[in-house]
Amino acid sequence: MGLAVCKRPCCWGRCGPCCHGAPGEEGSGSGTAGTHRANRFKSVYSYMPRTSQDLCLQKGEVFEVLHDHGQWLFVQQGERTGYVPRAFAASEDSLEAKDWYFGKLSRLDAKRFLLQPMNADGAFLVWWNEEVDCYYLSVRIRNLARHYQIQASSNTFYLVQRKKFPSLEKLLKHYYNNADGLCTKLELPCAKLDAPSLPSLSHNTIGDLEIQPRSFEKIKELGSGAFGTVWLAKWNGTTEVAIKELQVSAESMKNKMQDEAETMWKLNHERVLKLYAVCLNADPVFIVTEYMRNGSLRRYLKGHRPKRDLGFHSLVDFSIQIAQGMDYMERMGCVHCDLRSDNILLTEMLSCKIGDFGLASFTDNQSIQVIADMKLPIKWMAPEVFICCRYSIKSDVWSFGVLLVEIMTYGRIPFPDINNQAYINNMFTRSPLSAPEGCPENMADIMRLCWAMERTDRPPFKDLEKNLTKLIDAGLAEDMVQ
Repeated sequence: MGLAVCKRPCCWGRCGPCCHGAPGEEGSGSGTAGTHRANRFKSVYSYMPRTSQDLCLQKGEVFEVLHDHGQWLFVQQGERTGYVPRAFAASEDSLEAKDWYFGKLSRLDAKRFLLQPMNADGAFLVWWNEEVDCYYLSVRIRNLARHYQIQASSNTFYLVQRKKFPSLEKLLKHYYNNADGLCTKLELPCAKLDAPSLPSLSHNTIGDLEIQPRSFEKIKELGSGAFGTVWLAKWNGTTEVAIKELQVSAESMKNKMQDEAETMWKLNHERVLKLYAVCLNADPVFIVTEYMRNGSLRRYLKGHRPKRDLGFHSLVDFSIQIAQGMDYMERMGCVHCDLRSDNILLTEMLSCKIGDFGLASFTDNQSIQVIADMKLPIKWMAPEVFICCRYSIKSDVWSFGVLLVEIMTYGRIPFPDINNQAYINNMFTRSPLSAPEGCPENMADIMRLCWAMERTDRPPFKDLEKNLTKLIDAGLAEDMVQ
């Protein structure tokens, strides 16, 4: 019998049998008998086929890798073959295949993940801390996260000297049955809702920046403004994406979009929305990105405005994530030009991704020329944009300070007491901006750093990330259990 390509229908979001298994339990799932274990992989996330050549997989299923195509694998399970994303799979016996292992994280990430509402007391995860080169066990108890450093020596792992184990898995099994000094005994692994961003729409579009517009079907409008209209759409009838239509008519502008997109789609960072394609043969033209179900940061903040119940730690967490993404953009030589809360998208686990690159540019120079007909968000713009029509990464730093105002006011329009023309006049007269009423002084200090009139006086995003982290260092330190 020949090998068959998987074409069976499959529901979005279904989980395999090991989705919430106890530590050490293996998910069921078929594999090829006699397969060399070096080629046996396990699906870490469920995968819905995007093309007829893909393999449908449920989380926890085991398969054999036949061919490695970089970011995509051609695999076999039983008599079925097909493509799956490399990021969705891990070697069967590896740590990465475990439900409870989250790879490289920070304390902020671990805490944010554990405190999601779908996790209860005893939810836990293991992560690698690059700062100190060791594993940590993080556990939820009520509305707190406790982080325990895992000591390792001579092929043993332990939290305390009196209880040593030959593997991380056996260590977890022990605390699954008995708290034995932990804040609570372990229950279910932390929910893993955020699947990795894929490097391309599918295995056969890796080199295709320009995609035919007829392969997309609009589903519903998500929002619109002066910069375009955003739609939820489906590519190939299978894959949800976001498309942003741009009113661009001049051929020169289309060519500029093409040049910029060819570089921007290579951006690869967890805090940056993935650009998949452009459609310059459509009318209007549009760009294609991954789709974020939780929408914009501004919408999320506005939803919490009546109760103002997010807490300072959560607000600073959003700020730090955005600074991390902008630090990557700064290192890549990419200026965004439209950094505001409407253009920050949230994953299901409330991780931030910087989106909307309609005005972004790559430059080797200190700044770029602002084109006369560019539609800029006035109250986010730095003085040099109005005074000398120049924009740089330091102008993005200014915009970041205004974005901090949005975050601290739960998504309100910044500087409501002045209109756009008054804002521009203030830039020419070098009148300083003011932090919003009630803003903590240490956060206001960071805003003022961003609003230095001389752009060379504004700090790099790496320094802003460090300064923001210091605001919540004390709280993070209290979460650590030595």
